[in-house]
Amino acid sequence: MAAIRRPAGTAPVLFVALPLLLALPHVRPDPARARSPSCPRPDDRVWIDHVVVAVDDLDVASSTFHDLGFTIREGILHPNGLRTGYIKFEDGSYLELMDVEGEPRDSLAAGYATFLDRGEGGAFLALRADPASVVDAATAAGLGARLSPGRAFDIVTVPAPALGAVFFLRYDRRSEDSPADVTHANGATGIAVALVEGGEDLVSVLVALGARRCEEGLGPTDPPATTLESGGGRIAVTASAGDRPRVLAVRLHRDPSSHDGPSLPREPVHGVRLGFAETGR
Repeated sequence: MAAIRRPAGTAPVLFVALPLLLALPHVRPDPARARSPSCPRPDDRVWIDHVVVAVDDLDVASSTFHDLGFTIREGILHPNGLRTGYIKFEDGSYLELMDVEGEPRDSLAAGYATFLDRGEGGAFLALRADPASVVDAATAAGLGARLSPGRAFDIVTVPAPALGAVFFLRYDRRSEDSPADVTHANGATGIAVALVEGGEDLVSVLVALGARRCEEGLGPTDPPATTLESGGGRIAVTASAGDRPRVLAVRLHRDPSSHDGPSLPREPVHGVRLGFAETGR
């Protein structure tokens, strides 16, 4: 079912996927991952957790990602009209696919509908970090922060334009994903790089959380970006092209033995450019 759109001219709604983090990943950091000499080692206080991809129709998007060699873990239809699906990876990171079924029934669902008015794409980059550290980092950057405690996780948002596509979370409990859920025909094993629109405010907060600037960029085909090494994965921050920042691209780690698996297209997939880290795409 296609998402119902809000009328043109409706004001944007600030929204965070607060009630939607129900399938909690078991975090399995991989200390063996090679780091580039151009990226100083971070102090591991901030990690890439997942990327939320807002789509017009979850069934269509799930079929697309399945054809690209991803295993889709079915989510649920929430009372507010949001429906989710998950692409879980063995390192604990994941992609969350999200659509709006029928009329949005709260401000959270309305926010996703407003986002989709401008097309499918990466709505949020979720980063794991200690809430108190995020508040301190935002304060040091001259920004405010909002802490939303929960039973299974806490979320911190920073209400600044440059951080509109980012939120931070800390899990209080985690569950194991089954081997079948994290095994993909294309060999994907985790998020290596997330390219997100933002600005110097976002860079400042990430650096204050222990991320370290890399000398190398993402390559000539990407927008100019400041690349930062986090405890798990790189975060590349580029200038915002509109009034609501997006996650533009995701590069994935892949099992070296899986090069014969399905490839990923060069054109965006439901608004997000995908590639494997070793391909440079």
